[in-house]
Amino acid sequence: MNTYKASARSRSLSSSSSVTRTPGSTGSCAASRPCFESRRLSAAIAAILAFAAASAAQAAPQRGVVTHGSATISAPGPNVTQIDQNSHSASIDWRSFDVAAQEQVLFNQPSASSVTLNRILTQDPSQIHGSVTANGRVFLINPNGIIFGAAARINVGSLVASSLDVIDMDAVTGRYVFDAGAGADAAVTNSGQIRAADGGSVSLLGGSVANRGLIVANYGTVNLGAGRAATLHFDGDGLVRFQIDGGVLSNPGGVGAAVDNQGDIIADGGQVLLSARAASDVIARAVNNDGVIRATRVENVGGRIRLLGPQGAVVNSGVLDASGEGATGTGGEVQVLGRQVELTSTARVDVGAAAGGGSALIGGSFRGQDPSILNAQQTYVHAGAVILANSTHRGDAGRVAVWADGTTVFQGDIFAQATGVAGGGGFAEVSGREHLRIGGHAHLESANGVAGTLLLDPGSITIVAGDDVAPDPEGMNDVLNDGWIIGQLAGSSLIVQTDASNDDLVENLIVDASANISWNNANSLTLIGDDSVSLLAGSNVSNAGSGALNLQSAGTVSIAGTISLAGDLSVTAGGNITQAAALTVGGAASFAAAAGQSVLLDDPGNAF
Repeated sequence: MNTYKASARSRSLSSSSSVTRTPGSTGSCAASRPCFESRRLSAAIAAILAFAAASAAQAAPQRGVVTHGSATISAPGPNVTQIDQNSHSASIDWRSFDVAAQEQVLFNQPSASSVTLNRILTQDPSQIHGSVTANGRVFLINPNGIIFGAAARINVGSLVASSLDVIDMDAVTGRYVFDAGAGADAAVTNSGQIRAADGGSVSLLGGSVANRGLIVANYGTVNLGAGRAATLHFDGDGLVRFQIDGGVLSNPGGVGAAVDNQGDIIADGGQVLLSARAASDVIARAVNNDGVIRATRVENVGGRIRLLGPQGAVVNSGVLDASGEGATGTGGEVQVLGRQVELTSTARVDVGAAAGGGSALIGGSFRGQDPSILNAQQTYVHAGAVILANSTHRGDAGRVAVWADGTTVFQGDIFAQATGVAGGGGFAEVSGREHLRIGGHAHLESANGVAGTLLLDPGSITIVAGDDVAPDPEGMNDVLNDGWIIGQLAGSSLIVQTDASNDDLVENLIVDASANISWNNANSLTLIGDDSVSLLAGSNVSNAGSGALNLQSAGTVSIAGTISLAGDLSVTAGGNITQAAALTVGGAASFAAAAGQSVLLDDPGNAF
């Protein structure tokens, strides 16, 4: 071991945060669940971790050479390596950087924004099982990977651990550009405890990234990113802007997910991003969460969690908690976005709060119309999955979108209820631009206000007779049971709308002859067909309460079934409006067709 001149004892910063892991919060992959791949780390990665744990008696960091700035490396005591930095930024090349369980590495830096860039030149992954302490920003760069063992205790202002090299940096502006170059897509894994100072950040970057331990960065940022190129920018407010720019080309470790969290990630008052660029033919899943990710919104600050996989599958089986704290807190934001998105039966997403719910975007934005939000091709929400956007004291409940450009299958439950002294129920959308299969419900009630609204927006839809379930357990798309509609109307208004943006598809809305939609409250039912709306002979729509029925189409509206309402009826069409059965309307009745089109209401049994 190299010996350096002793220097003053270093200062250390440690987080005072206390985190308790939620028992049973980590899900498992059942054989009956159509998961994309196993959630466990690959055998290759598990073997690496076992080898690392068995190699606890490593030498301390070896042969450090300062290549930029001013810093002194010393060994003030047994098993202690100390770096005293005098300049705002410094770069050190190390022959190796391993830390055994009994060893400590101490960085003394001028300020919390000071940077020590450590490049590690060994041909092996760095194995860190001991303690690393710093008051500023520490970068550990090893193209062959970095392993934080179960005994690792990292307490720093901020940490960047990367198998991608820094190819461009500006310590003054805080901008860093990473690239894998010609190197392999090496892994960065954590099984220990990594804590940043309040307002600091933790960023793990590599060809694959896995967390099985604890990462804490309250009021700051946690980034887990997999790819071959990335940009990291430390903002003046302490948060970090992060973007993966290049996709993974190989999978030397045989991992099942490019970014895999099976532990706990805590960033209360801050934000968490799990992001990967990896095609499915390279790694089965881009992002997988089986653990707990918490970014509670504190004093209406922070509270943002994003799982992002533009080229692959994003799967959540654990907890994503961006709820708000305190009596005046509002909910945060959760985004689960990828080419394929899945919430399994153990998934829980929470953006609720006392003073107002936040927003959850699962598979895309509302109606898929926000160009800044990635839209999935397929989105699956399994029975048992729960999305919460409740308001529990005062204020409206939140907003939830479940979307896919192709097919959405929704069997879970959305809760955007206003359960307090004031506030309305939330808004939810469950839509597939082309196809939709739904058996779950959105619970949008309000204890002291107006119930919320659920929007369904498929390419076409047929309403048939059936129980309050999905029409076909084997999966019949674009069909709604009348029993399911009645169950939904018991707690919210409902809009069923065929997608007007899909010009290549026939977008009709049909109420089958067997359907009987009957409810008794103030909630409204709106049926919108882009090409046509047809109530077939034998069908019935009735409401003994004050809730309205609205029929709308850019084409024709044909009413051959019976309608009986205590409330209002509104019919609007771009084509003709015709009837072949009696209409009974206790409230206002309005009929409007486009110029040159006809409205024919000639049934002798009509009662308006």
